[in-house]
Amino acid sequence: MAIKNYVDGWQNPKFIIRDSEGNEIEVIELMLTGAEGLVRDMIPNILIHPLASGDIVAVPKGFHYTFTLSYQEYSPADNTLKIGRIWDYWQDGHEIILFPRKEILSKYYSVYFLDGFSMGIMKGGENAPGNRLITLKLGTKKLQNKLEMVDPNNINFTKYGFAYL
Repeated sequence: MAIKNYVDGWQNPKFIIRDSEGNEIEVIELMLTGAEGLVRDMIPNILIHPLASGDIVAVPKGFHYTFTLSYQEYSPADNTLKIGRIWDYWQDGHEIILFPRKEILSKYYSVYFLDGFSMGIMKGGENAPGNRLITLKLGTKKLQNKLEMVDPNNINFTKYGFAYL
């Protein structure tokens, strides 16, 4: 098997929508487009104590992930409609579970929208190939304590392409 030179998976994101009792309502997969694709940022939660001396004591207390999905260049109608469904579910108070990479089943997060989003249409009028200028920004609800990066060279994939650590 060839050595892989990335961490944390490569496939597209998957969302599971749950009702208030934890029942699964729908599974939605979004495509990845453009150079940015899916970007994960770690935002530290730091307890800061200023001292009388002017020094600062900074104590890390975990972090939150933010996930940015960029469709700045292109999002076909079916993908854009899925984005709208995820937004509507969130607006209706449903829980949104994000698997950033659908093949890594052990990494999933309850998320919320950090911002609204814009949407434009590509050139072409009635024959436009899709929408553009969409960027989704999602944040994790739960404070994280470890990055727990997944080395793809140390995982077993099932015959269906899903990873088990």
